[in-house]
Parts: sequence; C-alpha cells; structure tokens
Amino acid sequence: MRFISRFYLLAFFFGCAQENKTGTPQIGSNYLTVKPAIEAFASDPIAIIPGETKSLRIMWKIVGINPSKNSSDEIYVSGIGKIEQNAGFYDFEDVPTEETVFTITATNGKENLEQQLTVSIDTASNAAIKNFKIVFTSSKEIDSDFVALHNATKSMHLYKIAPDGTEIKKLTKDDKLLLASDPTWSLARKRIIFSGNLTHSDPSQDVQSIYEMDVNGDNVKALTAATPGSNMQDRLPDVSPDGTNIIYTSTSLERAADGNFTHGIKSLNIADGKKEIKNLLWAPGFIYAYSSYHPSGEKIILNSSKDTPSGSYAAEDRDIYIYNLTNQEFVRITNDQKSDLAPVFSPDGQKILWCSNAQGNDDIYILDLSEENPQAINLTTDNLGADNHPAWSPDGKSIAFESVRPVTTSVSEIWIMDFEGKNLRQVTKDLNAKNPVWIEP
Repeated sequence: MRFISRFYLLAFFFGCAQENKTGTPQIGSNYLTVKPAIEAFASDPIAIIPGETKSLRIMWKIVGINPSKNSSDEIYVSGIGKIEQNAGFYDFEDVPTEETVFTITATNGKENLEQQLTVSIDTASNAAIKNFKIVFTSSKEIDSDFVALHNATKSMHLYKIAPDGTEIKKLTKDDKLLLASDPTWSLARKRIIFSGNLTHSDPSQDVQSIYEMDVNGDNVKALTAATPGSNMQDRLPDVSPDGTNIIYTSTSLERAADGNFTHGIKSLNIADGKKEIKNLLWAPGFIYAYSSYHPSGEKIILNSSKDTPSGSYAAEDRDIYIYNLTNQEFVRITNDQKSDLAPVFSPDGQKILWCSNAQGNDDIYILDLSEENPQAINLTTDNLGADNHPAWSPDGKSIAFESVRPVTTSVSEIWIMDFEGKNLRQVTKDLNAKNPVWIEP
C-alpha cells in the first residue's frame, strides 16, 4: 500500500524546512525526505465553543536559527513583531472569528526562510462534540483543584474530561486497582471496559485483567481473572456493538518452553451474565493484538505478525488485518515493514484509523475503504513527535489521540482534530495522558 502525506491549511506550517550542512535554512516540499523545521499550530483554546470566552495561542519552533545565541539570527511574525527565541508563542485576547494568516520570517543574516501560518477555527465541529466526554489513562496524581502534582508511584488511573479541557474527574477510585488503562466504551451497556492490575500482598500475584465500571467510576466489576503467577496479561479490550461480547489481547510475559511468546486474542461472552471465554485468534509464536469491532459486529480489525516467520516480535513485522468472524478470512490492509498499531473502524465502518511510523515519526493514518483505490493518508504530518492511539468520536467527525509534541512538553497529552486532520486542539495539560476513548454519558 502506498502512503501519501497531506498538508492542511489550519494552524500548521505550509511546506517543510531543514538545515543543510552550512546552516542555511532551506524550503522543501517532500515530507518523505525532508524534516520540517518550523512547527506552528493553534492550541490553548483547547476547543472554541460558541458563547464561551476562550483564548487562542499560536506556537512555533524553528530549527537552525536561534536569536538568543546568534546575533545575526532574527525571527519576525507578522502582526506581532520581532521574536527573541526560536521557539515561541503568542496569545490572542480576542479569538479570530475568521481565517487569519500570519507570516513567520527567519534569517541568519544571509538567507531568509518564510513560512505562512493560517489560524482557522471551526466552531461548528467543536460545538458538535460538546456533549461527548473523553476517558483516558494518566500516571499523574491530581489534587482537588485538578492540578497535576507529581508522577504516581507504580499506578495509573482513568479520568474523564470534556473535549474543551474542563470537567475533569478521576474514575478509578480503588487504591488497590492500579495500572488502569486501555479504556473502551460500550454504548449498549453504558459501561466503561478497561484493563487493570488488582494488587495483592504478594507482588508476584499481581496480574492484568479486564474490568468494567459505570460511567462515573462506580460498580467496578472484574470480567476476567488472569491466574496469579501465570505471567499472563489481559489487555486492550473492545466490546461488540450489542454489548454481549468482549474481545481482548492476552499476552504472555515470558517465553514458553519452546522459546515462543503467546500474544493472542480471546473472546469473552457476557450475554445474560455469562462469562464464557474462548481463544479467537491464538497461535504460539505469532502476535494477534489490538483488536476492535466493526460497527456491524461481523468483523474485527487487528494487528498481527501472522505472515512473518514464527518467533518474530519486532514491531515492523506486524501489519493491519481485517478478520471476518463468520468465514474466518483475513484481508491484509498494510504491508510496509513498518510498525502499524492500534487500528479502529469509524462509526459507519467506511474508514479506519491506525498509528504507524511509515514516514519516520509515529503518526495517525486514515484509509477510506469505500474508495475504489484507497490510499492511506497521514493526518499528523505537522508533528515532530509521536502521535498514537487514535479514537473516533461517536459521530465520526472528530478524532482523539495521544501525542508528544516538542513545542509543548516531553510528556504525552490528549489532542483532538477533525477527521480530515483539521482544527487541531489540545485537551489535557501536564497529565501524561494516554489511550483516549470517547463516551456518551
């Protein structure tokens, strides 16, 4: 499958730039061969909701030019003026109501580099997601005023937040239920399903199992019970559209006697209070993981090493497949010797998202299965960091994902964008947030 990149005019750079061997800034246009030197995007309104007052921040980063260190280096932003740092930001007191274009000019005294930054706020799409919430994993402890204090000790908890960054609430309240992660949402059950580690007095008995709870974190219930001491982990659950079945990845932590690990997908029938578990895709020496349902419930999409030599666990040996639950047939989606992970179907089943390092960085890709000759499109070409774990909003119009962005912090945060890659905004701050999923409370 051929991967192509796409640039969008929102609050990103147009084109790319890099520093050559002499330090002269250059303009490039091919993302596959040229790394971007200027990052610029809108953040901190988090989301623009009509009728609410928000601020808007534009940010940028320039490689190869630094006025604070070299007197000949200068950076100017139209409408703002001379900038003293190669990485900077500007806050608007009044949010632009229409598309606004800025020009960033950088020089080292000999050559000029010019980039345009377009700030465009789509208020309609932000208003549409106002009634949804996002559940995510965080390793931060948060005080009563929801300020991140410090890294939690050997624990992760689930939190719920509004797309505009407000209404944050801690969901996993049991101090013994640690390493809560991998949340998913069942509309049919109105429950959050996740993986967690229920600690014991003997640490060797700690295992990762599948749990469910109410939308507010109450009535926590174990759905699987990985055997203590078995070196098995139950993780990455997803729920069938009718709420009667859960698929999840069960993983061995040590090699078996034959030298192979086991990473397989199990199926848990929970209809009418049942707990019937069976191996759905299970072959020692191969990986079957990151599975999620098609909205019809008739297919799943997953990550697998099924077509590589047994015993290969390298990320680049795993590809994306669609598996038909009725006829047990596979359709291979990627075949690129890259790391392709965390695939998910859109709510209408016509598109898929996943994360891949196909162009160097970890990025979010989209593929429209309804097209005659579908091509994967990179939605996050703007970022020099890592973008992972995409999640569709219930209406299919927005995407939440975790991202480490160089011009913000070194930790992962939750961001959202339109399904076309437009209207990017940050949701969490200083929370080391991962694994987002949308819910309809």
